[in-house]
Amino acid sequence: MLISNRISNSIRANYSRQNSGFSEKLDSFGGAVPLDPKLLLGSLPSSDNAFFFGMSDVSGFYSVGPNARNRVTQLNFVDDASMTKRTHVLKFGVDDRAIAFLSTGTATFLSAAAEIPGKVLLRGFSLYGQDSWKVTRRLSLTYGLRWELSPTPSPQGSTTLSAWTNVDTPSAITLAPAGTSLWSTVYTNFAPRVGVAYTVTPKGDLVLRAGWGLYYDQALGSVGDILSAFPNLASKFSLGVPLPLTNVPSFLPAFSLQPPFPAVTGFRPDHSGAATLYRRLTWVRRVDGSLGGTTVSDPIPTFQARSS
Repeated sequence: MLISNRISNSIRANYSRQNSGFSEKLDSFGGAVPLDPKLLLGSLPSSDNAFFFGMSDVSGFYSVGPNARNRVTQLNFVDDASMTKRTHVLKFGVDDRAIAFLSTGTATFLSAAAEIPGKVLLRGFSLYGQDSWKVTRRLSLTYGLRWELSPTPSPQGSTTLSAWTNVDTPSAITLAPAGTSLWSTVYTNFAPRVGVAYTVTPKGDLVLRAGWGLYYDQALGSVGDILSAFPNLASKFSLGVPLPLTNVPSFLPAFSLQPPFPAVTGFRPDHSGAATLYRRLTWVRRVDGSLGGTTVSDPIPTFQARSS
C-alpha cells in the first residue's frame, strides 16, 4: 500500500493447516492371509489402535494400525513499513505467529502403551528496524536490528506438559508443580545484522558484497516430543499372555503423575530453553560481475558459528 511518494506499507496474513499420519496394513498380496485384528486387539477398535507382534526366535515382526495422527495449524500476521529519506531507505516491521500442534495417540500390545491426545500452542513474535544507506555512488550500507521473542509453549485442553526440578541431582529429581512453564522466557534476544556492497568499476559490472548477522532459531521441535512421552504416555509390560487376547482392560496401563517415573523427556524450568539453545553468527562474502553480457556470481564460503 502506497501512502505517499516516500512511505509505503505492506500487510500480509496467512492461515495454513498440515495433516500427517502413519499407519500400517497387511493385504492379501502374494497370497498372504491377514490376521484378524481382534486376535491382538480384542474389543479395541482397529481404526484407533495399533498392535506390534514379534517372536524372539523369528526375525521380523507384524504390525497393523495407525501409529500417528498429527495436525499443525498456523496463523501468521506480518506488517512491513518502508520510508525513503534522502540517501536512506528505512524499514520497520512486525511478525506475529501462532502454531497449534495436535498429536493423537494409539496403543500397542503385548507390551502395552497408551497415549493421551495432546495439543500445544506455540507462539513467535519479532520486531525489526532496518536502514539501507547509499553512502556514496558506489558504496551502500545496510544495517538493522531484530528482536525475537519465543514464549514458552502452552498446553491446550487437558494436555499436560512436564517440567522438572533438581535436575542436577538425579536422586532428587521431582516433577514441577502443574502449570509450571517448560522454561524461562528470554526477552533479550536482539539480533544485529549489517551488510555492505561496493561497486568496483564505473560501469557497475563488478560488485563486492559482505555481510554479518546474528540469528535465533525457535528450536521448538523437541516440544512435540513431550506430547508422546510422560506424562502423556504410559506403558505396561505383561508376561505369559494367551492369544487371542481377552479381558483387554486388564492389560492397559494407568496414567499417573506419581513416582517412580518412567523414561521422560522434559525441560528444567530455570533453563532458558530454546530461546538461547540455537544462536548463529553468520559471515557472508560474495563477488558479482558481468562477463560477456552475462551476470556471474562467485560466492565466497559462508562461515557460521553456533553458541548457546
